[in-house]
Amino acid sequence: MTKSLKAGGLIGVITSNRFLFTKSGESIRDFLAEHYEIINAIDLGDTKLFEAAVLPAILIGKKKSKTNGLHATHHQSSARFSKIYEDLNGYKGPFTSAISVYDILESGKQGYFKIGSRKYKKSSGVLRFSTLKGGLWCMLTKEEHEWVKEIERNSKTTVGDHFKVRVGIKTTADPVFIKSDWEALPSGIKPERELLKTLISQENIDKWKLNQTENLRVLNPYTSSNKKRTLVDIGEYPKAYAYLCSNEKRLKAREYVARSGRQWFEIWVPQNPYLWPFPKLVFPDISSSPRFYYDEEGKIVNGNCYWISATKERERDILFLIQGVSNSLFMTKYHDLVFNNKLYSGKRRYFSQYVENYPLPDINSTGS
Repeated sequence: MTKSLKAGGLIGVITSNRFLFTKSGESIRDFLAEHYEIINAIDLGDTKLFEAAVLPAILIGKKKSKTNGLHATHHQSSARFSKIYEDLNGYKGPFTSAISVYDILESGKQGYFKIGSRKYKKSSGVLRFSTLKGGLWCMLTKEEHEWVKEIERNSKTTVGDHFKVRVGIKTTADPVFIKSDWEALPSGIKPERELLKTLISQENIDKWKLNQTENLRVLNPYTSSNKKRTLVDIGEYPKAYAYLCSNEKRLKAREYVARSGRQWFEIWVPQNPYLWPFPKLVFPDISSSPRFYYDEEGKIVNGNCYWISATKERERDILFLIQGVSNSLFMTKYHDLVFNNKLYSGKRRYFSQYVENYPLPDINSTGS
């Protein structure tokens, strides 16, 4: 489309809003800012305006001329935005009645609207091009922008200045490797206890603690040697091997495991066992509220969660600081404003690039 447009030509696109906020959309945002004067971005959020199961956005831009500086990127200030979401963050009323989402968009007003039994919040203002890692586009009103900048001015570091945020293991065959009822298996194929490790997963993680409704354990055939991952000699665990052989057809269907030069019964992304025993913070990828849990019992983390590991004793206090900040309503508001990546039903994404950019106060501060 860009090649087909003349300088000054307009582009209008309706697509998923993911390109606005995610790390994977960084190259698209850079391309758009380089080639277009962004006129308007409209995030339709969870309005379900279209039948497709996506959170849609509308982008309108004018193609720059070559002499207009194709190398100018994120410094324009004329771009406008509007965003409409059903998540009201606890607001109870009053509401302005509207006929449709289009009616809300055309009203030119901000605030809270009601269409039948459904309620929405609409915000609008100047689109701000963030200097955070990943070049996020921030849809903030003037007041919201000032609130965010005040926090950032008073922060000392970010999570990413201290730790790398990692994703959990990915087996690509969870029903084989992960169970809560290993004890129900016949004795001949019940894996040896040494290979069954307690698992932290989306299903059993709460804010501050684990719940006991899902006693998940993962069959983890790895150990650590000289800080490197080592596959156990599966011949020394005949019951576990018999169990894996009973699922051989499914596991061997993962041809990409064999192509990578690994055994057919391995976990696809096992992470490094050396790091599991260290204190760590764990949080789910998708959640309606923050659920940051501190673990120091060597539990393994599932691929639907992220984790931060402290390998030095002095880093443990920083983990506690991050947990306190991240579980707060204060940081939830910051997350919503800066990253603004909600799914349906008010659920949020806690991508690593978001959490790594959480601002932190000075841990040595004596202020209250």
